[in-house]
Amino acid sequence: MAISVKLYLDDPGEDVALFVTIRLLARGIEMYAQITVTASYDRPALCQALSEHVGSQGVQPLVALKGTTYASMAPAVAPTVIAAQLIRDAASILYFFDGPTTITIHITATTVAELKKQTRRVTQQLLPELNKGRKLIDARIFVEEEEGETLIMSGVRVSLLGQLSSAAGEKWASKLLVPGLVFGLSSKFLAGTPSAVAAMFGFAAAVLAFAVEVGLFVYHGDEWKWKEVP
Repeated sequence: MAISVKLYLDDPGEDVALFVTIRLLARGIEMYAQITVTASYDRPALCQALSEHVGSQGVQPLVALKGTTYASMAPAVAPTVIAAQLIRDAASILYFFDGPTTITIHITATTVAELKKQTRRVTQQLLPELNKGRKLIDARIFVEEEEGETLIMSGVRVSLLGQLSSAAGEKWASKLLVPGLVFGLSSKFLAGTPSAVAAMFGFAAAVLAFAVEVGLFVYHGDEWKWKEVP
């Protein structure tokens, strides 16, 4: 059993799509996820980052294919077909340049948990090279069988700003609303009184608690949110 992640980076001159495909190869059943984000990127910088992050584990297929029957097929065969021939059960990273503007990465693993971990790691490392104005990354995981494919899981990668604007952010904002209103009204109508001072300290404590909770959320949170599709 092997899981591979494919990362496609298209034309850098415009708003482009980043595709990460997760494939689980086992006993004729193929599970894969397609993840997209709208972004533009600096190709030289991204290639440099790719080289640094992949390191010695990475190999370009045109090099790996030398001396095999696939060497002459490389220019004409779809990247998925070539990569499938090179995937091994052991953990490895495979990347190649599909034309002048596309980079493809394959990451193999042995469990879905490891796949998610590696997907998070790769996207964390490479996305800083993409346009900072990028949108959310959507993910879909399918199981592909002879009769067709079935959607079984969906996910999204959200930036910190996106997380703070989500339901969790609304929950945190509500925690500040009441202390903030009390502090504001006390400052206006009860200025200089013990009640106003108490309200000020209460609001300060709420802000501090909010900051601590956000910090813990950022430290422990996983920007990839996955859920099963019924």
